[in-house]
Amino acid sequence: MPRPFQPRARRGFTLIELLVSIAIIGILVALLLPAVQRARESARRISCANNLHQIAIAMHNYHDTFSSFPSGYVRASRGYDNTLPPNMIPPNDSDDMAEGLACEIHIPAIAQAVHQWACMARAWSWHALLLRQMEQLTIHVDFKLARFSLVNFEAGKVAVKPYICPSAPINTHCLPQGMTQYRGNMGWWPEVPTANSLPPNNGVLYGDSAIRMRDIVDGSSTTFLVGESLLGLWPDGYSCCARVRDDKPNFDAFWRGDQSQAIPSVMFGFGSWHGNIIHFGMADGSTRKVSKTIDTDVYRNLCTRYGYETIGEF
Repeated sequence: MPRPFQPRARRGFTLIELLVSIAIIGILVALLLPAVQRARESARRISCANNLHQIAIAMHNYHDTFSSFPSGYVRASRGYDNTLPPNMIPPNDSDDMAEGLACEIHIPAIAQAVHQWACMARAWSWHALLLRQMEQLTIHVDFKLARFSLVNFEAGKVAVKPYICPSAPINTHCLPQGMTQYRGNMGWWPEVPTANSLPPNNGVLYGDSAIRMRDIVDGSSTTFLVGESLLGLWPDGYSCCARVRDDKPNFDAFWRGDQSQAIPSVMFGFGSWHGNIIHFGMADGSTRKVSKTIDTDVYRNLCTRYGYETIGEF
């Protein structure tokens, strides 16, 4: 006789199968996340290079209008050089600012540098001079007023997106004025000048400069115009530029400025938040991706505008 029908019992996951499934999912996520991070960083690098290209084009538009590139910085009629303006950083928030930056960017040394950002120049950086060419017409800077007048101080707080590297892990609200990661090229400063050394300010942008295209005799495609830096404030003259120095590392260096000042400023060289890669805008308006392991002599030659050096591939 046929056996009576018996429904099959439903079979669920065993504990071992569940643990194996979770482990496999974890491995897949661990493999996927780095790829996602690399894709995001690649997109940020492209955005950063586009910022530099936009700045370089704006400088060329400035050149077309005024027959020279903008000055690296220009002194305002009145301002502050040795102290911060009153109430620029609320005293009760200073410790919180340093702690927050140290936690957020995980580089306490830079957080400490920002915490001690005690000196701002009585000068406008080229970033401020270039606002019209950057189509930032809603930022109302009045160059006829003092550098730290209420109008100009408030204007300087505005974040200008093309001046900010998207990879920079810094909270802009912790800074006294608007942030930037881009500085002009001042040239090469030898530690021990010789009779054959070029004079200082042999780059393109420096104090009261008015360099024309014809002054870049080394070739506009092999001369840096602007490059990345770890940190700066776009309205501030001390954040205008960087130069190659024999007594400092080629990249990612920062130090205290003129020690004769009552409160020295914090100076930054060229650097980037892109690992071993740094971007530069060239004097011809193009952008180049440069390895931080670049030969030092080639790097110096790219910073000078009239050294008559022969530069190959870099």
